[in-house]
Amino acid sequence: MGFHKTILVHEVLCDETFAVGRVNNDISIGSVSIPCGSTITEETCVNVLKCEPIIDIKADHILVQVALMVQEELTATTPGGETYPLEFAFRMQAVLHYTCCVPSSLGLTCLDSIDTVECRAKITSITNQITLHPSSPNEAANASFDQTLCIKINIKLLREIQLQMCIPAHPCKCRTQNCPLGVITLNDLTMGALIGILGSNAFAAILFLAYMVGKRRGGGVSAIKDEEEKTVPPTTRRIPTKGSSIPPGAVAQTQFVISGSKTASKK
Repeated sequence: MGFHKTILVHEVLCDETFAVGRVNNDISIGSVSIPCGSTITEETCVNVLKCEPIIDIKADHILVQVALMVQEELTATTPGGETYPLEFAFRMQAVLHYTCCVPSSLGLTCLDSIDTVECRAKITSITNQITLHPSSPNEAANASFDQTLCIKINIKLLREIQLQMCIPAHPCKCRTQNCPLGVITLNDLTMGALIGILGSNAFAAILFLAYMVGKRRGGGVSAIKDEEEKTVPPTTRRIPTKGSSIPPGAVAQTQFVISGSKTASKK
């Protein structure tokens, strides 16, 4: 017999990837001159500030309201090798509509958006194209750039559910081995030296594997020696009696009567 245990897991209700974009033109760089022939590089970071599901039972659709913080680090490099680091940050908001996820097919109610449904968002890719407009003339501080930003974000709607799991009272036992793992015997060292002489190649590996398999199944060389000792019959000593013959070169063991015992019997 076992016992039941209640576990809490998340059920994925909706899973979809959305694209959020923004186009900015003629963004002023600032009070620096960027002459013709300059280049600009970018590094963009996006963080999710808000992810809130909106379940409309009457309209039978699900919306998600997200808020993003975009941070850009730009570097403008002039033909002379001068670099100008630029930093920009702005906030983006969007309301996204699930296309293949509706409350009627999921059995959701108006209370699910408050109590049990959780919104989880993850940025999957960021594409930021920057087009530089250098200063005109070169000494003027009127450089600018255009930006086309595309952010792909994966949004999952999760709902907590409880499951009953049956755990057996007596878990299965693992089979024991002849030799504990991690113990190196003298035979293992001998095989290691033999493999070192043969070289670290496929043949040595196969030889060592065959040796270990044979050791696990039959107990190794020590088991063979034990079997040989069991098959040898034990030797017995024979004491010659009266009239027995002793072959040449043999050693005989005799029995002597202690004289003290005869004296005691006479008394």
